[in-house]
Amino acid sequence: MGEQKNRYNEQEYINDFIDELIMECKPTPPPNLDQDMAAMLETVRSVKRLRSDEVPWEWPEEKKSSPVRSKSGRPEWIKWLSAAAAIFLIVGFLQTQRQSDDAMDMVATEMAPEEAGPRMMMDTDGGQFALVAEAYQAMENYVGTMEVVRDYDGVTWEETVEITYQKPNRFVSVTRVDTGEPLTRIYDGQKLLISYRGEDAQDVTIEAMGPEALNQYLSDYHLGTMLEEIRNAPEVNILGEEKINGQQTTLYEYRYDSDQPFSRVWVDESLQLPLKQKIIHGNGDRTIRQYTSLAVDVDLDESVFAFDFEENQELHFASAEAEEAFERTEEAKDVSMAMIDDGAGLSTATVFNIIDSYYLELNLLESPYGLREFRLSEDVREQLTSRPVQPGQLVSVEFQEAEANGELEMTALNQIDQVVVEGYYQGAVDSHSVEVIIEGHPRVLSVDEEAVEGVRALSEQQASEGTEGIPVRMIIEASEITLNGKITEIIRLD
Repeated sequence: MGEQKNRYNEQEYINDFIDELIMECKPTPPPNLDQDMAAMLETVRSVKRLRSDEVPWEWPEEKKSSPVRSKSGRPEWIKWLSAAAAIFLIVGFLQTQRQSDDAMDMVATEMAPEEAGPRMMMDTDGGQFALVAEAYQAMENYVGTMEVVRDYDGVTWEETVEITYQKPNRFVSVTRVDTGEPLTRIYDGQKLLISYRGEDAQDVTIEAMGPEALNQYLSDYHLGTMLEEIRNAPEVNILGEEKINGQQTTLYEYRYDSDQPFSRVWVDESLQLPLKQKIIHGNGDRTIRQYTSLAVDVDLDESVFAFDFEENQELHFASAEAEEAFERTEEAKDVSMAMIDDGAGLSTATVFNIIDSYYLELNLLESPYGLREFRLSEDVREQLTSRPVQPGQLVSVEFQEAEANGELEMTALNQIDQVVVEGYYQGAVDSHSVEVIIEGHPRVLSVDEEAVEGVRALSEQQASEGTEGIPVRMIIEASEITLNGKITEIIRLD
């Protein structure tokens, strides 16, 4: 009789719980939380993760987050309340389950949440780590300081790393230890990795390296690496909440093998990014990484990833390839500086806007990149009178900077059929367009039917490899769909 009285209808409880949240009432906790109830709660919580397969197209410069739309007709505020309700249950019910004498002693002595007992399983195909993946995918860059502690075979090493990272793979890192001078590494995202010790950069090592530099030199301190280590774990438990550097975090434990100890990760609830990670190895060794400061999508100047070589510096080349790459880079800089001195430039672009008969706005595929307004010279104006251009058309232009007001004056314009550009494939935006990075500048391009198979193959490779940017060579032509141009051919370079 008592057992019959205590039997609880989980579905009825979930319905009542959602209704209570909508009416802004405090939900009534269930009498118990078993595995079946946990699965149901995860289903309710998955409402928050609903998103449309159709993602609205955005200009690259404005793309700061992944847009989310509901597939159903339910009001969005109800969906968010439902998701919030489920999250409350997951945390609140764990607290209820732990109200044994030992748990109460833990609270009284302010022990860390990681010492708590009962745990709740989490679905790693969705859940919190899916939100972490979305947050990381949406951001363009981050700047942070990480403290690392390594305990190996009874010996402890400590280091502090300052990181500036720009997608897909440009970075600057400064590693500091108690003994020795700081080590600085600068990677331009394409060709050269520059390393030096100390503050004055007198002894410089130059390596020729592709995007693998990110994994080889920054992997231990990179947000993307932390995400990859946790997102595919088959066993994940929610332990509770804890503040890290004043930030509210959700604490998880995870592991890949039931014979291994659990590792832990603390996820910032506002940024939805990991702030701390404790990796426990099978032999008892451990690695702790913690961001003491972290900011995302900050305004970064291009000079952050540049390095000015001086005559008094001693250069060490790791290989003949590195020396050749360095010489080519310096020659390109000399040409660029000569163009600046002459106030002249050459670039390819798509026509973005015909402002009036005196000004054009172009979206440049080459330096100085992005949207730029050009005042038309008399020769160009006369040329456009007989052969006008249309928005979206592909052009090659020559220009110079006016000494009086700094305006860019277009001195020559040629309509072209296509241009070959190298960059990094970032992924599909929707069924008709993709995002690429060209010299560190994001750009959304439409995809021609001839390039669909190539794009599909790249997307599959990106998913299987977990890479953030795949180096590619593209043929770009004018597009009738977007003003950015369309890809008619795309091939992988590495």
